[in-house]
Amino acid sequence: MAALSDWYRQPHDFEWVLTHRSTRPLHSVVRAVFAAGTLLFALCSVVMLFSSHGPSGTISTTWVWVLLVVQIMVAVRWCIGPMPGRRGFIAFALFGDVGLASMLVLYDPVGALIGSVLFAVTGAFCTYFLSPRWLVAHVSFSTAVIIGFAVYAHRGAVEDPATIVAGVLVVLAGVNGVPLFAHVAWTAISRDARRAALDSLTGLYNRRGMDSALTDLWEHAQQRRWDVAAVVIDIDKFKRVNDQYGHAAGDRVIVSVADGLTEYVLATLPVETDRRGRRRTDTAAASVTSVLARTGGEEFLAVLAAPPGDIQDRIDGLGPALGADDARPVPVTVSIGAAILTPESALREMGLPALERLIRSADTMMYRAKKQGGDRVLCTAL
Repeated sequence: MAALSDWYRQPHDFEWVLTHRSTRPLHSVVRAVFAAGTLLFALCSVVMLFSSHGPSGTISTTWVWVLLVVQIMVAVRWCIGPMPGRRGFIAFALFGDVGLASMLVLYDPVGALIGSVLFAVTGAFCTYFLSPRWLVAHVSFSTAVIIGFAVYAHRGAVEDPATIVAGVLVVLAGVNGVPLFAHVAWTAISRDARRAALDSLTGLYNRRGMDSALTDLWEHAQQRRWDVAAVVIDIDKFKRVNDQYGHAAGDRVIVSVADGLTEYVLATLPVETDRRGRRRTDTAAASVTSVLARTGGEEFLAVLAAPPGDIQDRIDGLGPALGADDARPVPVTVSIGAAILTPESALREMGLPALERLIRSADTMMYRAKKQGGDRVLCTAL
């Protein structure tokens, strides 16, 4: 029960699932699969219209026609439109559940019970793209509908009770059991994958996770012809902190600096807007305009992308943001070295290797800052 409770409360990072480098190449496949699933619903609607066990009466027949038209429109949207956002995925799941139930209720009890297998399409959708809470909502709804059809069939004396119970168990196992098991496994795998890319102490990227994230940032900056800056931050005299206050206090200092870095970078994100013109400051916007990593014991790396002219102000603000703070467990200062790559730089033609040059230059500037006494920011342009 504890494991299930942990699974249910697990936060669902929709943006990570959708934008991870291993899933992005599958976007076209995902759209095709769910377009095919929607067309399967549409095919069932057509069959119902010509079935002797299907809807009768003007209102029922009209409703099936309406669902058929909407299903075809949704399938086309999956085929030719971009990947929807989180709300679009939730809307599709609700449409699948409610639309299917409203269609099956017009069929005879046994046919409706068999048709309930189509809830598995929405269940598969929820398994990979929605949170445990949405999957539980789907499972609860489909279970209630399936049991309702079983009671309806029993009262109509269409089949004997044993046959109905066996049918219900089979349908419930396929429709709900498989998605639940798959979601628990998928959640554990994706959680481990995220943790493998993160530093366990600070929650920032480690070197492994940083490499993949930098590719996204570089592509984003190249498309928009933005400035890119590498910033190396090192805590001054950190060995003295460990020697005087202990390693536990040293860890708290590292976490404090990491939190300050994250807070400052998120607060200074470039203004990005979504398709509706609304400002984006979500995880997806942050992941392509900033990469924050802990690259050593007391050393951090921030790679930033911003419109030309904005990047220098963001770098200059890092000094005050990460400087000595009495609120920290142990007040410390930091040495910061930065290097900026402008859109006009010839190094941009190198592609990703230009980022390696940029980071090395920033590292050199950081060591110069330390040699000059620390607690300062030195910057260069390439």
